[in-house]
Amino acid sequence: MKRFFTRGISVIAGTLIFVFICHQLNYIFCATDEWFQQLFRSYYKQDNIDNLFLGSSVVYFSENPEIMDEETGLNNFNLSSNAQRIDTSYFLLKDAIEKNDLKNVYIDCYSWIMTEYEIWDNEKQQYVMVDYIDDPYNDGQLWKLIDELKFSLTKAQIIAEYSKEGDVFGAVLPFTRYRQKLFDWDYIKENLALKTKTKKNNGEPEIHTDEYGFKCYIQEKGYQYIDTEIPEDGRALAKERDFNKYCMGKKGESWLRKCIELCQKNNINVTLYVTPNIELQIASTENYDRYYRELTAIADEYNVELYDFNLIKEDYLDLNDRSMFCDVHHMNAKGAEKFTKLLAKVLRSNPDKNKEMFYESIVQKKACEKPMLYGCYFYDYNEESGVESDPSEYDYRDFVIASNRENMKYTVSRTINGKNDGIPELIQESTDNKEIKIPINEHGIIYIDGEYENQHQIIEIDY
Repeated sequence: MKRFFTRGISVIAGTLIFVFICHQLNYIFCATDEWFQQLFRSYYKQDNIDNLFLGSSVVYFSENPEIMDEETGLNNFNLSSNAQRIDTSYFLLKDAIEKNDLKNVYIDCYSWIMTEYEIWDNEKQQYVMVDYIDDPYNDGQLWKLIDELKFSLTKAQIIAEYSKEGDVFGAVLPFTRYRQKLFDWDYIKENLALKTKTKKNNGEPEIHTDEYGFKCYIQEKGYQYIDTEIPEDGRALAKERDFNKYCMGKKGESWLRKCIELCQKNNINVTLYVTPNIELQIASTENYDRYYRELTAIADEYNVELYDFNLIKEDYLDLNDRSMFCDVHHMNAKGAEKFTKLLAKVLRSNPDKNKEMFYESIVQKKACEKPMLYGCYFYDYNEESGVESDPSEYDYRDFVIASNRENMKYTVSRTINGKNDGIPELIQESTDNKEIKIPINEHGIIYIDGEYENQHQIIEIDY
């Protein structure tokens, strides 16, 4: 008996020592993320959440819960994170249902997180099609989020789900995901400094101010305040989606359906919506209406409301107002204030009346709006082997001019840094050609003069 008791004490002591060592190793090696720390610190402080918003960074930049609280008289929370996958939103939704008496759930269906696209596979030495959920780039954010969740049945389900195809040890023992940093003293020193800094601030977020005086900081209930405005020459973005070639991913669609069904099973009102993007981003997909049709079909099947604010009429929100955006993907504080008030108005209004506020398609929207030159989207390629070659071998960048008129004429010139004393050279004059090919190692400014019915718009693009 004594021997059995001694052995039991040894096992318990050994387990406690093992847990303590693992805890310390997690503290030393697991990356610190201020956003996730503040998000879940605020999440666990809530007595009850009435309205839950789920999505990626476009949500936490554009929907201000404090304003939404004032507009609705309810407690609103953004349970959203950078690059958040729809399967992650599902598990966060489950956790929120366990802890709260939810009245409404609003799921942002940003096209970037719901669709398929191509990535370069180094092993196969070719491009492969992936669903957003399968892109390895998005795994890191998922684990950071899991690390901040308190242990619960839902967290156990998340770990079990992602251990099927991934790193089992990484799920159970988070520090093992950072084994490549074992002797990286600079990383360890920096990570510990960040954690010590967070403790000294009592968990309060820092206000970051850049050289131009713009502020950025994390507010309560999942809102990122930023007052930066997109620069005037920030009119170019990489073409990351091609909705003529690919559209909604099967996995993305499946998990979206699970989110809707989970809400309906628990008698929670669920609404789908899409946070507005700057017009240039929508134009870069070349067939956004295809995505909207696929999303509409799902909403109709489940009899839930869908509001795509990329189709909002300019009388209610002018998406060509660049002062509302901090970059080509996200709104700033000014845009968030306008959008949150509009979103609250739409969500509490009669759905049939709301239809008057939206166009039926991007094609219709372009035809009804005044002529507008948005900017350029671009893709890189190799002159000999095209876009299917190894990205490290790309030597040209193809800029595609985006506007809302097919018969607009373009005069294009450019400067080249270090050449011609900064004097622009003419590339084309008053033609409908939209493509500008430039060697990838050259830099300068592109000047585009868009002419439509004797009216001119001139923009500059830093390349």
